[in-house]
Amino acid sequence: LDSDGVSIDMDYNLCFRFDIKQKCNQVTDEPINEFELWLFFMLQRKGIYRPVWIKHIEQEDMPEVERFLEKQWKYTQHQWKELIEK
Repeated sequence: LDSDGVSIDMDYNLCFRFDIKQKCNQVTDEPINEFELWLFFMLQRKGIYRPVWIKHIEQEDMPEVERFLEKQWKYTQHQWKELIEK
């Protein structure tokens, strides 16, 4: 289970791509401590492509986000392991 009590079954809901971007001040164009995140899922049981846009992530939430993304990345690497090793 993730910290919010919701479990994502990666075999059925594959997060195959994620893009995270630090936001900038609209006036000065300087980076600020806010981020946005795009997650791209393939709901494999039904073949549905599902992008998810998280518009606002605070700096203090980043460790949890990074743990989630690391878990997704490791799963993706495991999926491709046999092809990469050949």
